[in-house]
Amino acid sequence: MIIEKDYTKAQENPLIRQNFLNKIDLENAHHYVDKVNYIDNPNELSTIGNENRLVVGEAIMETTGKASGFFLRPFINLKRFKFTKPTIEVYSQAFSSHYHPQLDDFLSSLIDHEGEHARRECEVFFKIY
Repeated sequence: MIIEKDYTKAQENPLIRQNFLNKIDLENAHHYVDKVNYIDNPNELSTIGNENRLVVGEAIMETTGKASGFFLRPFINLKRFKFTKPTIEVYSQAFSSHYHPQLDDFLSSLIDHEGEHARRECEVFFKIY
């Protein structure tokens, strides 16, 4: 279980942020999220699976995954398609006191907001296919 002190340490030290994220209990969102990745520089190239993309702007967290790109290719052979649960990417700004002054604020963004995006992505995928 993580506590406020753990969050404060992660705010102060970027080197421990991925470990901090790994310790978070995603509650019910764990059913819909493959993993949570920390990206130190939000303008760096992000690799999710075989997809490369540039993350730009003021995003502090983002839910990404194969399901969202799948709808661009609706006639794919489903026997060869392996659904991958979405990944949540957490960028350095997410640890700013401006966005998340306390642990509960951070967890709300991660679990309640991004976890909800992941849930919707999974549910939409399985309703269509």
